[in-house]
Amino acid sequence: MLIFTSMAIEALPFLLIGSLAASVVEEYFSPEKLEKLFRRPLAGTVFAVAGGLIFPVCECGVVPVAARLARKGVPASSAIAFMLAAPVINPFVLLSTYVAFRGNILIVMLRAGSALVVALISAYLFRGESLPDTFTGGHCHCHDDSHNSSEGRFFRIMSMTGNELLHMAVPFFIGASIAVLFRIFILRGIVIDKGLQSFAAIPLSMGAAMFMSVCSEADAFIAAPLLNLPLSARLAFIVIGPMVDIKLFLQWRRFFSRTQIFRLAVLTPMIVWALMMLIEALGILRGGFQV
Repeated sequence: MLIFTSMAIEALPFLLIGSLAASVVEEYFSPEKLEKLFRRPLAGTVFAVAGGLIFPVCECGVVPVAARLARKGVPASSAIAFMLAAPVINPFVLLSTYVAFRGNILIVMLRAGSALVVALISAYLFRGESLPDTFTGGHCHCHDDSHNSSEGRFFRIMSMTGNELLHMAVPFFIGASIAVLFRIFILRGIVIDKGLQSFAAIPLSMGAAMFMSVCSEADAFIAAPLLNLPLSARLAFIVIGPMVDIKLFLQWRRFFSRTQIFRLAVLTPMIVWALMMLIEALGILRGGFQV
């Protein structure tokens, strides 16, 4: 109960921020405005990824924002790129990573760079696709021209935010419960050899991150002390966690088709694993960069 409560307290503010951001997008950004920004697929994807720098939301709240962008006419590939990159490259996450890894700026750069690479590759793989028409998510059809005052918009945003938050909270709490049970009854019984090779350590740490479902603002503080894991495995932990985990999987069911969910859940970890193995093979984390 202590771990579950801690996760809930940690995540709920970001669920609220994400729901609020989704409502602001719904209220202020017309399809015409977004179409101009994302008219060119490549430029639109780059713009969507860069949006993570100005949307301070973790993975708990980024899903409704990405879905709302897609419903406003943004290509699904750009929305998915935003969804994958934003929880990793937002300033609060990068700052927490810098603190957790004792000022190791290389880890911060590799975390952000890896997220950008995964997002861009995923955008390419999902090019030309759209979200299913079954999405309804807390959408409020209340755009009455007679209520375009500041007060009217404020109440519409608050209403949409409340609806969106309720829709997102249910799968989050289910996913958090599963993650806590896994952490208590399974993960504590795993003993990792100090000499565990990266080839095995990286997928092991990625699996732990996906099941533990820790918020991206806090996952670096869990990964950094795992000194019996290679640094590349700890990096993999903080890269994959905000992109694919149990609570995200349950949230995706509201917005994506089964095929899209399957591809996100399979291809994203494969890309991250390949990147981590490349970093390990190039020896980027060796020598004086150990933490």
